[in-house]
Amino acid sequence: MLDQPTLTPQQHVNTLRPVMDPCDGNPPNYTLSNALIKSDIAAKNYKLLGLTTYFTTGVKEVRAWTIHARNTALQAAGIIHTDFEGSFIHTQTIAFDDFIAYKGEAGAKDTGKMHAESKEYLVKDEDVLNFLFNV
Repeated sequence: MLDQPTLTPQQHVNTLRPVMDPCDGNPPNYTLSNALIKSDIAAKNYKLLGLTTYFTTGVKEVRAWTIHARNTALQAAGIIHTDFEGSFIHTQTIAFDDFIAYKGEAGAKDTGKMHAESKEYLVKDEDVLNFLFNV
């Protein structure tokens, strides 16, 4: 038998760590991993079904709405309430990434990231929309 140095249990783990643990000794967060997998599955299913999501924001709540991809702003407004379609003026639109980057509607508006769009506007995935309509 060859003479081999005796390793303590910790030295043994440290020797194997690059092979067995790509997380630098921190155990993986399986709850987070499962949530990400579920989120990815949902996103792929939305795409397969030809669906997309847009958001509306208010003082009390933020709401996500599901529509068919390539729906117009007018059709998206009708998802909220059919009366919106008949009295539609235009929509104020902010890309989701801009909404986050500029910390909401006011910041996006101040930096010119909010755009007025007509009823023919094709809603993009994750747009933040504010509909203006006649009462």
